[in-house]
Amino acid sequence: MTQRHTAPFLALFAGLALLPLSACAGLNPAQAVIQEIAARLQALARQDGIASDPQRLYHRIREILLPRVDHKRVSALVLGRAWRKASTAQRRAFAEQFEHLLVRTYAHALHEAGAWRLRFLPSRFDPGERRAWVRTQLLRDGGEPLRVDYRLARQGQDWRVYEVQIEGVSLITNYRSSFSRILRREGMNGLIHRLAERNATAEAGGRGARKSASLSLPGTSPPSG
Repeated sequence: MTQRHTAPFLALFAGLALLPLSACAGLNPAQAVIQEIAARLQALARQDGIASDPQRLYHRIREILLPRVDHKRVSALVLGRAWRKASTAQRRAFAEQFEHLLVRTYAHALHEAGAWRLRFLPSRFDPGERRAWVRTQLLRDGGEPLRVDYRLARQGQDWRVYEVQIEGVSLITNYRSSFSRILRREGMNGLIHRLAERNATAEAGGRGARKSASLSLPGTSPPSG
């Protein structure tokens, strides 16, 4: 995977990390979720020594992101028919390993983030609906603006992210394409084993772990537009 392919995924989380805290004024509830993640990632990125302590970084990212992500829905969308055919134990095992992969990828993105700014674009929001679409634009120093959109689902009074599109490229579709190749060759247990093996290797620590966070499987980041 080239740096060109990795850049949009890094841009997504860099933009979140640098969103000004004052940007929450006038946001609808779904937009406010994105802003909340931004503020907490911003504070995390500023902590001294956080980049040199991967395990602490992973733990903090889990605390920030996982309550705001509809992880079950993401897992089901990524696997499609394979999720519906999987046993309860397989679903649980996949969700756990996929969560580890996402957390490591976000940690890598936060570690590598440069200077970016996030702008909320006009988005239709109906308080009575259970789904919301949040449109944003990432303004990159010396680069073209990057479109990043989020889909969220309402659960009770909370909104949770379940899809991200970068320049029209769906992260769900991107992961699904990568995983489907493994599923065809090795089946559900094979995919779970592959994820677990790569997560274990990455979490052994060191420089290789940070690199593996985004390169451990094909399609960890989408192609740039």
